Amino acid sequence: MAEQFMKQMVEEILAKDRGHSRTKKTAKELTIPSQVPHGSQSSTSPVPSAPANIRRPNYQQEQRQKRLSPLYQGDSTSVTPRNVETRKSNTSGVAKDERVSLQRLSLFQTHGSSHATPTKAPERIGRLGNGSEIWFFPSVHPKLSKELQVAGITCSAVGIITCPSPFIGPLFSAEVLLEDQPEIEREIQRGKEGIQLRLGAENPDRLRTLLRELFLRLNRVGLKRASIHFAKQPTSLVEKVLPQRGRGAAALLEGVSDGECWSILQRVLVAFPEADVHFHVEQGALLLRGDAKEVEAMVKVVKREVDQSM
Repeated sequence: MAEQFMKQMVEEILAKDRGHSRTKKTAKELTIPSQVPHGSQSSTSPVPSAPANIRRPNYQQEQRQKRLSPLYQGDSTSVTPRNVETRKSNTSGVAKDERVSLQRLSLFQTHGSSHATPTKAPERIGRLGNGSEIWFFPSVHPKLSKELQVAGITCSAVGIITCPSPFIGPLFSAEVLLEDQPEIEREIQRGKEGIQLRLGAENPDRLRTLLRELFLRLNRVGLKRASIHFAKQPTSLVEKVLPQRGRGAAALLEGVSDGECWSILQRVLVAFPEADVHFHVEQGALLLRGDAKEVEAMVKVVKREVDQSM
């Protein structure tokens, strides 16, 4: 009887323990989800599938496809090969238009209408001590073209050498420079105040260079009060202004008085008593004409006398 009672009590205690264990296990299972960290899922919990309407594009691939597409023009602020080509094309087009405009302007200035007013003003190359002047006209105004003709020809550029009376020495230096310049037109005009030599050319730069060289030569000669000029065979240009006495070589002394001219001529004739030379004295100038060798020898005597008297 006692055994049976004890057995019953043990079974009841064991039954209570088993019930308590099941109750504790169930509570533990219910509290597990709250202890799992955020974002983790139980192995037994179903994984929710992503919505079908969400799109995850590959931006790098899309940009590459756009760049390769011939229809792609890109944003105006983005730098793409097509934009670079467009900018280069626009820039080259502007540059080309500017070049065309400059070429047209240059052609108009060079081959413009004959009624257009020249843009380059006349230039005085220089003035000599005896009053002679050298002027250069790189272009002639249409209204002056007829008045400034050279030998009846209208030239693009004109040079004017003025020689106040009685000086004609610059003509001797001019003819030396003009010997190898057949393309330059030339003409001598007489006036009340002296002689005017006109030169005409189609190349303004070449004419200006010749006039400057002429001025330099005349300026060196004019450093002294008296100047001596010599020509073995004067050209028709010089013959027009020389007295009609004698032929052959010509020597001209300028810058002295009439009295000095006669005094120097006296010594020349004493030194060359047999020389067949013609002479002429007028307005402070001495002219000798004759055989080239005899006249050239007389020039040496004239220079010596001039140097001693100065």
